[in-house]
Amino acid sequence: DAPVVAFVGQLGVHKGIEYLLAAMQVVWQRYPQARFLIAGARTVFSDQVEAMVGRLAPAARAKVVLRFDFSEIDKPQLVSVADVIAYPSQYESYGIAFLEAWAAGKPVIGCRCGAVAEVVHHEADGLLVPYADPRALAEAIAALLDDPARANRLGETGRRRVYASHSWRAVAARFR
Repeated sequence: DAPVVAFVGQLGVHKGIEYLLAAMQVVWQRYPQARFLIAGARTVFSDQVEAMVGRLAPAARAKVVLRFDFSEIDKPQLVSVADVIAYPSQYESYGIAFLEAWAAGKPVIGCRCGAVAEVVHHEADGLLVPYADPRALAEAIAALLDDPARANRLGETGRRRVYASHSWRAVAARFR
């Protein structure tokens, strides 16, 4: 019953989670009921994530859901609850998490750097923001929450792209 912004992926220092937490402080001014889901396999960085969340004011901390070490079977359900999927990484070798979000028809936000800028097409299937810019990240999140039709269009374009280029049928055809 509230907007959900999610990060569902590998937890690492380069993933920009600290910028996403800072961006959520701005988003909560406009959407105080919004929730923030951070989900991924526990890593050495997980303790830092928990510490960052622990430093939030109690009201903000109550809006953050941490979910570690879920099964692959649970991943689609975690992605499905999100209204916006944000991965503000500094670098990615490809960005499979974007494909997973698009497969669920979710709009994505990534950073304009590394492979992400080649995977996400700004305003076509997602939004791109500068890395380490919580204000721009917050504006992108709010823009998608403000305009559900736009968010749905981006997510659906991403879904069509995944099924056209990354389904087993498409991969097998390229392989053959």
